[in-house]
Amino acid sequence: MPDGDPKPSSKVQVDANFEGQVKKLIEANKKIADNLKLNQAAGWMMPDMKDWDGDLFNNTGISGAFDRKDLNDACVSAIENASSPGVVGDIISGAAQVEYLAIFERAFRARHTMRRPRALAHAISRHAGHGHPAGVIGQTVLEYVRGLTALSKV
Repeated sequence: MPDGDPKPSSKVQVDANFEGQVKKLIEANKKIADNLKLNQAAGWMMPDMKDWDGDLFNNTGISGAFDRKDLNDACVSAIENASSPGVVGDIISGAAQVEYLAIFERAFRARHTMRRPRALAHAISRHAGHGHPAGVIGQTVLEYVRGLTALSKV
């Protein structure tokens, strides 16, 4: 890097809403799987509430629980100012978190529109895998984003 060029510095962190939703999803899925194995009512997985009262008929309010604005703003800040650039890892880590929150929102909305027999046919194994601390969400999603974010700080 020639003298006078700005030194890039990371602008994206592991988002608190993202991490909260991932942890809530792991916790809820473990409980649901345990209940289903014991032939008990599964209960509902509800996201961490953020600017939403939990009313399933409040379609626009649901988005508050899966808010991606801060992450999108952090990604933009990494590329918008050439005199204070972010690092490539900011875009990768930020985009991954944004996409996972969007996936969580689509899945949550789909759960409330899917017919019960089909939903039950898929539920137990999915919840058991999602609810395991070393499962796909805990190890793959959260640790993947943590690793991306850490690598962008190097």
